[in-house]
Amino acid sequence: MGFSFGFTEEELNNKEPHEEQHVKLAKSNPLDETNVQCEPKVTYLKDLLEGLIGNRITFERLELGTTQNEHIYKRELFDVKQQLMMEDDFKSRTNDDLFKILIGDTYEDLKHGVYEGGLKSWECSYDLIRKLDTMDLEKQGLTLDSSFNCIELGCGTSLPSLYIFDKIVRYRRQKELQCQPVRFILSDYNIEVLRLVSLPNILVNWCMDVLTLDELREIQGDKQRSSTEKNDIYVSRELAQKFTSWLASSKIDLCFVSGSWCRKFVDIIHGLLPQMPDQKNLILTSETIYSPPILPIVGEMLLELTYNEMPLTILTAKDIYFGVGGSVNQFLQFLEERNQAQPGKSRFYWNIEKVDSHLKRSIITIGRRLCP
Repeated sequence: MGFSFGFTEEELNNKEPHEEQHVKLAKSNPLDETNVQCEPKVTYLKDLLEGLIGNRITFERLELGTTQNEHIYKRELFDVKQQLMMEDDFKSRTNDDLFKILIGDTYEDLKHGVYEGGLKSWECSYDLIRKLDTMDLEKQGLTLDSSFNCIELGCGTSLPSLYIFDKIVRYRRQKELQCQPVRFILSDYNIEVLRLVSLPNILVNWCMDVLTLDELREIQGDKQRSSTEKNDIYVSRELAQKFTSWLASSKIDLCFVSGSWCRKFVDIIHGLLPQMPDQKNLILTSETIYSPPILPIVGEMLLELTYNEMPLTILTAKDIYFGVGGSVNQFLQFLEERNQAQPGKSRFYWNIEKVDSHLKRSIITIGRRLCP
């Protein structure tokens, strides 16, 4: 699904607007200057999972268009709204701006400082998955039994992370070997998005990858009602416990971070990264450079989290975000200026690929290398 900003025919035919806004690189670090509207915080798996117990998750199957015709599962949007309406504080939240958007009363894709579009799965998420599909991650040291971190900024429905998670789960379920720890750090502006779609999507995919139909029926207890045949799962306490136990035994860790992107946010991410002899971070983000004010903040976060010489930081975006002003050219301008200001002996480098589509989109991979 795309942005509903009322594109003109000229825009949809990929003609450049008469004027394009330019992003100026601030003299100070943009992460230190941003206006923090929602304090960043970590929410741990056990706390988010507790809020799902007793709920039924209805999901759909998504075909990814990868070389192996792979698929993953995603919670249905109507099911999110149904959960919201059944929660205890439903009546007290009916006048809340965020609640109105989540429930679908306003039909807004974005509202700055309130909601950042996390319930939808945007086009560039699929571009990012297809890029991951064609990358030789093993050559870059990211094997399915190795130790690395997968960090998705602005995850929403978390489809790219789900793609990686699904591969790791299926591999570690089949192989009886000593795997190394993997940590997923999923971040979104709204904690509601993390609890309503990000985590439920992970849980559903784990159920479909790890449990047999008989196991799934048994673990859901009396609430099962042939649910798996209708593409829904009842989250019993036993199911939640089995999920967390399996992750622990397979050395897969899940962390969730919500709030404004700022210095404190990046400090939190750095604090969650385990110490490794050779730090490997797979940094993923899509559809996050849609406006000029947020673009340098996103750019700075990506660069500060890019440790690797291999290009394992990946951003996917529409070339121009009509109606809000962000563009890929502005992001490349930021990278050029940021590289010129980079102190020390390291420099960033990047590669840009164009997606073959009616509405122009791009994939940018970023690495860091030492200069002689």
